[in-house]
Amino acid sequence: MSKHRKKALSASLQLAISMTLVVRSGTADAWAQVGTSEAEMPVTSMALMNQELPIPDAFFNIAVKLPQPVASSVVESPAPTAVQANVQPTPQPQLQKSNAAYVVENESQTNVAAENVEPEIQRENNALGQRLDELTAKLEEHNEELKGYIQAVAKYGDWKYRLGESARDMLNYSCLFKGVSPSSEAGDIILNEKTKLKGLAAAKFMRQKLGDEKQLELVSSVVQLAMAVGSKDAAAASSQFAEASRQLTQLVGEQECAKTVEFLQQLKQASASTEIRRHPLSVADTQKSLNIIAGTAASIDPITADLKEEVHHYNKHSDASLAAHRVTRVTLSAASLTPSFVGPAAQVVLFAYLALSGGTEQEKLLRELYIDKRVSSRANLLTEEAHVALHNHQLAAMTQNQLLLEVTQQLVARMTGASTAKMVLQQSGGAALAQQAACH
Repeated sequence: MSKHRKKALSASLQLAISMTLVVRSGTADAWAQVGTSEAEMPVTSMALMNQELPIPDAFFNIAVKLPQPVASSVVESPAPTAVQANVQPTPQPQLQKSNAAYVVENESQTNVAAENVEPEIQRENNALGQRLDELTAKLEEHNEELKGYIQAVAKYGDWKYRLGESARDMLNYSCLFKGVSPSSEAGDIILNEKTKLKGLAAAKFMRQKLGDEKQLELVSSVVQLAMAVGSKDAAAASSQFAEASRQLTQLVGEQECAKTVEFLQQLKQASASTEIRRHPLSVADTQKSLNIIAGTAASIDPITADLKEEVHHYNKHSDASLAAHRVTRVTLSAASLTPSFVGPAAQVVLFAYLALSGGTEQEKLLRELYIDKRVSSRANLLTEEAHVALHNHQLAAMTQNQLLLEVTQQLVARMTGASTAKMVLQQSGGAALAQQAACH
């Protein structure tokens, strides 16, 4: 081998190996997301990230010292707003998110994307919101299937299972033992057919899908109870109350159902003097109001913010980073075709690079597909809750049901914030709605 050729190979290999370190900080952050500190990370990963990587003598003894981890900054979640003056604040449940029943306690994943939320818009933690949070926490304890999915997320989120999942992905890269299973799994995800609990991404999707469905049933049951308790038609109220009580008891148990009925009766007394002046919205204004409620709720929902952060892990790359990844892969792929010792060595470096950068692109696309289904599930929940709140608010105005009116007002305020709820529910003109809808 000529002297110039040796220098060229040395420079290209050193560049390729150095580029595998671009993803080092992202790897440490990924372990942090599952609650694992660097001290607890597997020995193999720590050795790759914090030790010298000696190159064989045949590679001219090039050694690269890996950089120390960069501490990632965490955006703190905004503090909850004060509860209404006429209601004594109650202790917050252990899980703080709106869908706390199926969200694993992970403080690093409760960050709200503040740059995407207007500072003045915040979820109102009113009396109804506190009761719903308590019921959501009880839902997790009462529903065995949901509890199983939460335990599965914690299980597959452990670094041992994640390391095994990464090893299987890289083994498939080497010998393609999965065959056509990845494309078959993608089809099952799209059509919701034969969804199997086979990894962290699948466990998170199944947990959220079931949790969102139960959350909607929970909200609907509470609103129907409010309709029955506040109704002036005793005959209709009796059947409505029995149906709503049965459904809520199935979700959270008889004791929590009784507490909810007591809460609604107290709220009915507090809102007895409320004067109803609401006029029904037109069809156009109703559609605008629904869009405002659902859009605002999605923009400040902490679970939606967490889902965006998960997607940003894959798509928030600078042009320089994208170009560096392309150059690295092309360089290593070309070097692996060299008919000498350089070829096998380049294949080893390429293998390590793919492992450190999060796995194969095929596996990343499957994870993103699962996230997409979770986003759709969450969007459907917020849209349906907006329908329940707005429809029953108009029904309360027409039937002069003061309790139902108060419950739906607090539900919208919990989803969108007090200022947006007041604008949507108390203004009968279409000009303000049109102006607000244009922002969504």
